[in-house]
Amino acid sequence: MPGMSAILEHVESDRVDRTRAPDPNHSDNSSAVRPISDKAPIFDDPLRVRPLEESAVSLFFDSLSTLREELDSPNTSEVMINRFDNIFVEQRGHLRRLDKTLDPRKLEGAIYALASSVDKSAKRGTASGVINAGHANLRIAAVMTPTAIDGHALSIRRFSDDKLKLSDYVANGAFSRAMARDDSQDLAIFRGDEEDAALADALGRLVRARKNILISGGTSTGKTTFLNSLGCEVPDDERVITIEDTKELQLELPNLVRLLSNEDKHVTPQLLVKLCLRFRPDRIVVGEVRGGEAYDFIQALSTGHDGGMGSIHSNDARGGLMRLETLAMLGIPPGSGWTLTYMRKVIADCFDYVIQLRRTGGKRHVSEIVEIKGYKDDDYILHRHF
Repeated sequence: MPGMSAILEHVESDRVDRTRAPDPNHSDNSSAVRPISDKAPIFDDPLRVRPLEESAVSLFFDSLSTLREELDSPNTSEVMINRFDNIFVEQRGHLRRLDKTLDPRKLEGAIYALASSVDKSAKRGTASGVINAGHANLRIAAVMTPTAIDGHALSIRRFSDDKLKLSDYVANGAFSRAMARDDSQDLAIFRGDEEDAALADALGRLVRARKNILISGGTSTGKTTFLNSLGCEVPDDERVITIEDTKELQLELPNLVRLLSNEDKHVTPQLLVKLCLRFRPDRIVVGEVRGGEAYDFIQALSTGHDGGMGSIHSNDARGGLMRLETLAMLGIPPGSGWTLTYMRKVIADCFDYVIQLRRTGGKRHVSEIVEIKGYKDDDYILHRHF
């Protein structure tokens, strides 16, 4: 079996030789890392789980030997590598940052080992730089820079083989009333007369209460700037994944993965919204919803990822919801049978607030804050707080 150094030498030499003409007399039947092609194959579904070969598994974990203790621990459910020097682990439901650093070259070599096993030529900034693989009780997701803005990112999830009984849930405190849903999150946040500092305080409580928020506004009304401001209210103990098409979001959080789309390289926002679910997000933030990714964003918010935020172009809050539903319909899988009525019901169920921004003269400001109370008679039930 080739060692990790051989893999890395192959990667480095490939970078140097990419511009050279191929030698027709030379054949390489190596089963290690395949050379990178400028025309790397694009799979219809880069996120389909592909099984790993045993040799790739060995190479992969050899390159992550620094994390051997965490990877071998039966208490570990997930290891999250946000970049080579920002690593978190989840053990027994608790998330903590590791005081460990990986060799950046070995981290890259691990990703190339994954790629070679699933028959992909990993290439940075393209859909082939997004890998989803499985082995035994592990699922491994990887994304390369520049799609991962801050550096190559990996998530290694372990599925437990334990068969729990109800008594085990009792022993773990899962049936304690202290763990029941916190009804305080349903308490009214707005009284109806908030403005200035009181309104800022209410908006902060919206974020901390993990409400799903849509920021709506016209061009140059400050939607991204406002998203950054709301991001300052996200607690530091939450894991956040952001998705954008230009590097404008500036969230400063310890456990953060920033993803950048590139339509020209087949790295679509829709692909990244699906990908981020493999990276154990507590929150998902989409810089701007522009197309079919709206469908996947709505699906994510409807399946336990509260606290999501995104922006959209619209002239008013109700129009923002209508534009969201139109874009979401574009992303519906063929043959799934979704109707516009059902889409509206799902949106009403998963989004809590729409905040509308406007520009009056040279001033950018909040013009509406609308709470989505439900859906009835083929329309949203809205309550305006501001």
